[in-house]
Amino acid sequence: MNNTTPAALVRATLRLQFRAGMTIDDATALVPQFARLGISHLYASPLFAARPGSTHGYDTVAYDQIDPALGGEAALVRLTDRLHAHGMGLILDIVPNHMAVDAHNAWWMDVLAWGQASAHATWFDINWHDPAPDLRGRVLLPFLDRPLPEAMMAGSLVLRHDGDGGLFHIQHHEHSFPLSPASYAALLAQVEAPGALLAAFTTVALRGGPGAEADSALAALRHWAATQRGQAAMMRLASLHDGCDPAGRTRLERLLAAQPWRLACWREAATRINWRRFFDITGLVGVCVERAEVFEAVHGYLFSLYQRGLVDGVRVDHIDGLAAPAAYCQRLRARLDALGRLRPESALPGAAIYVEKILATHESLPAAWPVEGTTGYDFMDQVSAVLHDARAAPVLDRLWAACGPDARACGLIAREARVQLLAGGFAAEFGQLTRLLATALKARGADCMPAADLRAVLEAVLVSFTFYRTYFGDEVMQDHAEDGAALHAASTAARPRLEARLQPVLDTTGYHL
Repeated sequence: MNNTTPAALVRATLRLQFRAGMTIDDATALVPQFARLGISHLYASPLFAARPGSTHGYDTVAYDQIDPALGGEAALVRLTDRLHAHGMGLILDIVPNHMAVDAHNAWWMDVLAWGQASAHATWFDINWHDPAPDLRGRVLLPFLDRPLPEAMMAGSLVLRHDGDGGLFHIQHHEHSFPLSPASYAALLAQVEAPGALLAAFTTVALRGGPGAEADSALAALRHWAATQRGQAAMMRLASLHDGCDPAGRTRLERLLAAQPWRLACWREAATRINWRRFFDITGLVGVCVERAEVFEAVHGYLFSLYQRGLVDGVRVDHIDGLAAPAAYCQRLRARLDALGRLRPESALPGAAIYVEKILATHESLPAAWPVEGTTGYDFMDQVSAVLHDARAAPVLDRLWAACGPDARACGLIAREARVQLLAGGFAAEFGQLTRLLATALKARGADCMPAADLRAVLEAVLVSFTFYRTYFGDEVMQDHAEDGAALHAASTAARPRLEARLQPVLDTTGYHL
């Protein structure tokens, strides 16, 4: 392997959006054509297993396999062999920030089945200490098409048993919510299940978490459920928990109350969600990739692909969604560099790392990030500007004033939209942020302030914030001058919009934001 830098080798990339008619083998057939165009690297959309039917691949359900729907790892080997034969490489889009909330996501389903006792309970960004009594220690699942009481009465919550996995679950249209095995003893007692089975699940309930006893009990349940008597019992249980019947609804309510999650109408997500989403998309849950064990689980298979020469670089999706982007990039760079010495001699040297970060005109890529650069949103903005004639701006302004629905200044409209988002789609996150600020103030000895005042000040600052985010929590970054300047500018802009009585609150909180 030579010492050429990864960035120098990336001469020209061509992005391929796999799925929806494009498989890995389809791309392999086109490699000679791409080579004639002068392409040095294919830039592939996410290839890891995604939600069935996904059209984009950013809804990952498993990081340890190439999606079979795209051809699996065998197809990837064929693609990279063809690329290397033409002196080309592969840059893979990876999504460490979030995963799909889906029955095919084994980590997520394990959390729903076992709650805080799950080995994956800390792998997702869940607030297990929500102030709402019904959500303390539980996960909100806002996926019902109507309020819970109405869904039960409509019979759209159906108790079912999975013969393969052994788990009971509640089915609601396309959604499947696994029941905790700790609740099975009370459930099976209603149909006079074998005594040994009841005893086994009683032990599971006492232990409260997964383990050998739970595995053994679930295996016994699978065996019994496959018998004629067991099948009849499963049908009987479904009937006993039919929400259309008053008695069945009572049993169903009792069963749901025993779970480490709470069902809710989809409309409640905005105000009650207690886990980090990808923006306001409730179908995508935030992953705590800053935890060492989660980082390894998310990237283990990727590292194997890189070591074997099947991947030559990565594009990190939504880098700013991570808790500590600089620490993440340094850890990723260190691992790839170490593995580089183990790659085949025929593999391209080094690992190119690009990040998806939108840079405003007054922003720059943090120097602490050991990456080749961004994926080019800023460059696209410059190219797009070539097509714009600045002299036409007054004409468009007059046209908008005459025909537009709102003649106010763009900045005023944008601020109003931000206020609406904080009160609407991100109300739950805003509430959590306010509580965290109150906790920080208390820990540092500041006087107790009314929650409403903190909300008002925090809203004014957020509405005035012109950067994507700050990096104060990223311990790897030593220079926070830009972060401080951004926060100071936002606080300065917020001050005129605050009542006089809130000025001291801004002065106090400004040091803790």
